[in-house]
Amino acid sequence: MKHSIYKEVQILSTKLDMLGDGQIKQLKVTSLQHVRVVVQPDSGIWSGKNLIFEIKTRNKYPQEPCKVICITSIKHPNILELDGEVCLSMFDDDWCPDMSIEHYMQGILYILHHPNFDDPLSDYFCIAKEQGRIEDAIQQIALA
Repeated sequence: MKHSIYKEVQILSTKLDMLGDGQIKQLKVTSLQHVRVVVQPDSGIWSGKNLIFEIKTRNKYPQEPCKVICITSIKHPNILELDGEVCLSMFDDDWCPDMSIEHYMQGILYILHHPNFDDPLSDYFCIAKEQGRIEDAIQQIALA
């Protein structure tokens, strides 16, 4: 039986206020295999900004991991500038079939509150780290 992301999202939508302490502002299915999540972090560099992410499920979800894309253009050490792909081990190496859309939403909030500047994926932060300017790069995005 095919897993229904519609049903999963419908259930999660009834408790948005409780998910992520109210930082999840919107959750909806945008196509057969895509779920759009709007988050507004309550602290950190991206505090107060509405950020749009898309969780792209695959045909065999939940047996295969989803891909998470940041639709909003932001500078973040764990988000590729080219296509917005989000890098977090739970979305790949640490993934397991028991993970749900809710786990992905929690992962999105995690990277916003705990960006990994020590092992950046983003070209912007990789170059800044190589040049010993990581603190300057962080300050620049905090001021933007």
